[in-house]
Amino acid sequence: MIIVEDFSNFMVFELKDSGEREKLHITEQEFSRDNGYKILHDSQVVILVKEELRRIYIWKGYHSTVRKKFIASRVAQDLQQQLITLANFHRCKIVSIDQGAEPLEFLNAFGFKSQEIPKKTEVSQPQFSTLNTRITEKVVSTTKSYGNPKYYNKSVKDLKNIHHKSKKEILNKIIQIEPPNGYKRNLILIGNNALYGIVTKKAEIFGKSIEESEWAPFEKHQKEIVELSGHKLRIHFNRDSNIVEAIEVLERISQEKKEEKSELQVDYNKWTVKQLKAYCAKNNIKVPSSYRKAQIINLVAEFNKSQK
Repeated sequence: MIIVEDFSNFMVFELKDSGEREKLHITEQEFSRDNGYKILHDSQVVILVKEELRRIYIWKGYHSTVRKKFIASRVAQDLQQQLITLANFHRCKIVSIDQGAEPLEFLNAFGFKSQEIPKKTEVSQPQFSTLNTRITEKVVSTTKSYGNPKYYNKSVKDLKNIHHKSKKEILNKIIQIEPPNGYKRNLILIGNNALYGIVTKKAEIFGKSIEESEWAPFEKHQKEIVELSGHKLRIHFNRDSNIVEAIEVLERISQEKKEEKSELQVDYNKWTVKQLKAYCAKNNIKVPSSYRKAQIINLVAEFNKSQK
C-alpha cells in the first residue's frame, strides 16, 4: 500500500494479474500524448484517477485477461476509499471503459480521439497455476453457426466503411433496441465476419464466486452450414454507406411458458377482499354477499380459466 504523500490529483495505476496495482510515474501531459499509446496497450487494465473531474476510470484493453477485468472493480473501490480517508479527496465516481468504446467524457478529459478496436491477434494466455483462481467461459445455449453474408456490386473500399464505427459501438446500439413481441435475441452478425452470442463468464476470486454475461464473438463454429427454422431476421443498415451493418437472429419465445409465467405472477391470496370485489365488478363476476375471501378467490380462478 502506498503512503499518503504518493497521492496526487492525477494518477495512473497498472493492474497486475496478482491483483496488485502499480503506480506509474507519468504526468498527465505525458499520458495524453499520442492518444495515450505510451500506457494504454490492448493487454492492459489501467486505473486512472482524475480528482479534478472526480473520476476513477478503469480502462480495459481488448486483449486483457478475464481475471484482470474482474479484479479491477475491487481494486478501484479500494483506491476510492483510500483517497477519501487518507488523502481527503472527493468521492470519485468509478467509470468502467472498454478499449474502442471510450465515452466522449473520457476522450475529452485527455484530449483523445476515438479509435477503432485493433484487429485481433494471437496472444499467449497467462499462467494462473500459482493463483487461487478458477475461470471458465461458455456460450449459453447457442450451438448454431452461420456463413458470412454475401455482398454484391460493392468495392472493397465500400465494405470497409463499416469500420468507421467499432463493432462494440454497433453491438451496443443493437442491444438497446427491444426485440419484437414474442421473440428473444439469439445471435448477432456484425459486418461480414463477426458472429456474436451470449457468453457467461464465471470466476472464483478470493473464495467468492462471480458470474456475468456479455455479448462476445464466436471463436470457432461447429458446422459449415446451418439451416434456420422458426427464427426471424432483423437487418440493420448503415444508410450513409448503404451497406448492411448487422443482422440479428431472433428466436420465438414459447407462448406456453410466457402464459405460465404470467399466471404465476398473480397471487390472489395477497389481495384484500376489497381488491377482489373490485376485480369481480370490473369483469362482471357476481359475488354473493355471504361469500368470504377464499370463496371469492375461487370465483376469480374459475373466471380466469374460462377466459383461456
